[in-house]
Amino acid sequence: MTPFGQYCRQLRQNRNISLKELAEALAVSPAYLSSLERGKRGNPSEIIIEKICEYLSLSFEEVKLLRTYASMSVTRVKISECADPDLYCLIYLLANKPKSFTTLERNIIRLMIDKEYTQECCMKT
Repeated sequence: MTPFGQYCRQLRQNRNISLKELAEALAVSPAYLSSLERGKRGNPSEIIIEKICEYLSLSFEEVKLLRTYASMSVTRVKISECADPDLYCLIYLLANKPKSFTTLERNIIRLMIDKEYTQECCMKT
């Protein structure tokens, strides 16, 4: 399940809205919405996100989080051809063996990547 799918389902269920009802409001099939929620589809279009936000009457914070999760829910990641072979191995492990990492290990990896990304951004300015 993608972060977007999990959060979208949570928002829908917290408001006691059925999958079918939300699908009708979005003018999509229930099968499509179900596949979004289960992470079987990539991130949704901006139009779908806007319709979800409007129909569910999301707060500013909820909208921001839903958009963030949508941007993180790309199901296919493109790796630069300049990437180091070790990076390919790490990405493979993260993508194909997610249960081999504990939550603590995933958080450490995330912190390391965020730190490196922040440093790269600071060096560009």
